[in-house]
Amino acid sequence: MENITSEKQLSGLLLHALRLRPVTNGRAFAAGYRGALERGALSAAQLSCGLALAEQREGFMRLHFWFAKGEEEKAAAELSAGLCPGTYVCEAAYRPADEAMQAALDALQSSGFSPVLQRVRMQAYKEQLLGRRAALSPSESQPAPKPREDAIPEPHPVLLQGAADLSRKLPPEGSCAVQPNAVGIPSADLQAPAHSAPKHQADVTNLSPAPQADQAHPAAIRQAGPAMAAAICRLFASCYDPLTGCLPTEEELAADCRNGLVQVLLRNGRIAAALHLARTKNILEIRHIAVDPAYRGQGLASALLCSMAEKEDFEKCILWTSPENRAAVALYEKTGFQTQDYFSKVLFLQI
Repeated sequence: MENITSEKQLSGLLLHALRLRPVTNGRAFAAGYRGALERGALSAAQLSCGLALAEQREGFMRLHFWFAKGEEEKAAAELSAGLCPGTYVCEAAYRPADEAMQAALDALQSSGFSPVLQRVRMQAYKEQLLGRRAALSPSESQPAPKPREDAIPEPHPVLLQGAADLSRKLPPEGSCAVQPNAVGIPSADLQAPAHSAPKHQADVTNLSPAPQADQAHPAAIRQAGPAMAAAICRLFASCYDPLTGCLPTEEELAADCRNGLVQVLLRNGRIAAALHLARTKNILEIRHIAVDPAYRGQGLASALLCSMAEKEDFEKCILWTSPENRAAVALYEKTGFQTQDYFSKVLFLQI
């Protein structure tokens, strides 16, 4: 594969591929790969009937493809034959009637890729979420469902950004909304942790045994600043599989913090939960949601979802999750989300 160093170079490749009217899981414009280009982490393979891009992530390569319709088997075989040794993850969304995408995924599987996860999309309109917020009250008597140890909620599949998974970690729960004027939180507790902190520690301030809910110090929901990106990345890393979790880099998450797309729930000055959002016009998307294991079962997911519905400005909200994650699906359905006839498949290849 050839290293791609500029948007101009990439634009030429994409223009040629799009003329084929291909089936694709990629982005239509070079600007969508700007971050990978800036990191020098993007390579391409021109196929006789398509194009493939590989983005270097931490420990694996993320694949995007453009296959000419009717030539999926040929394109997939060329792609697999030209890959260098390494770990590759490829994901694409489809509807049951989308025969071309399913043919592309089948062709990749015939070329050596293995399916490791299927996700389903759920959607709710703001009015639905607000109408169900009473069911999400943290004061309700029923405890939050105990998460299974073999499933997690996942974010958007197609972009794979910044979500089972091969190692199957405990599922995060909840989501979070902006409350920029939260009070009572010492500023020192909102700074990024020391670089000497353990790599996968969820929150460096959580050094004591699992804390109990403190009614005298209720949770505060607020927008995260860039200085918190490192701690939030560790929280996500402790809850999501590194290959299929669509985890953002610290730099990517810091940029989203600056754009108001990351929120945290703080309890006693500690990061107890975090939410990573994406926004396209009036559509809000939950990319990552995670609750520190030490704080689960305290109704934080309910408080976060309720706050998101009340404080965020959107028409509808979408998310992607594994249908096998029954605890997460039950929580989302209780909130007002409904399952759509829209799926994604994650494929894995080790060379």
